[in-house]
Amino acid sequence: MDYAIEIHPNCPAGYYYMKAIILNYDYQYDEALKYYDKALSKDPSNKTYLKNKADNIKSKLKSKVFLHQIEPNDLDLIDETIKMLPENCDNGPYFQLKGDILDQLGDPVKASIARALGAKRYDEVEKAENQLKKLKPSLTYINITGIHNYRGFEPFKEGTIVDLIREPDNPHDRYAIRVEIKGETVGYVANSQYTQIREVKRAIEIKDTNSRYAEVMFILLKEWVIAKLI
Repeated sequence: MDYAIEIHPNCPAGYYYMKAIILNYDYQYDEALKYYDKALSKDPSNKTYLKNKADNIKSKLKSKVFLHQIEPNDLDLIDETIKMLPENCDNGPYFQLKGDILDQLGDPVKASIARALGAKRYDEVEKAENQLKKLKPSLTYINITGIHNYRGFEPFKEGTIVDLIREPDNPHDRYAIRVEIKGETVGYVANSQYTQIREVKRAIEIKDTNSRYAEVMFILLKEWVIAKLI
């Protein structure tokens, strides 16, 4: 392909496209992108070129996810790639990948929203976005975790008042706060990067408050029980 391009200075877009495909199969993603762009500079509306360029970027980002090498600018890249896709292409796998990227960037709520978009669960996304708007900055919110070790989501109804029991002698976490309903343990206040979401406070952040109770607000994206301190 290099020789073909060399002897045809004004070669057709297909020459550049074919070289991009070869580089793609050789996992030379960044180099392949240069040739996809050269092909598109000659034929900017070619849907096949656009789809394969998008697939190339997806492959590059998937490898970075696998190697835990995701950077903040990768989020912009996947957004640009989704916009690049021709209308008739399934964007589901790209939104799934966006979810993986957001997970590695420590934003599980937006990750779940991205995956719901990819699965075309638009009503669920709209509901979640409306719920998030209810989290007023002037109030303190928590999310309750570990619920599957007890009774799952069943005890948590909107408006339910839960007791917050501090456990300074807990051997695993001296800032642990147990959550009870009528004397029954139903979970714990999230207190680690693996269980707490950005939109709320961790147990350690409310350790000095006098709050002994919280009110269940809603279950977010069928994953997180959100409550506010009262």
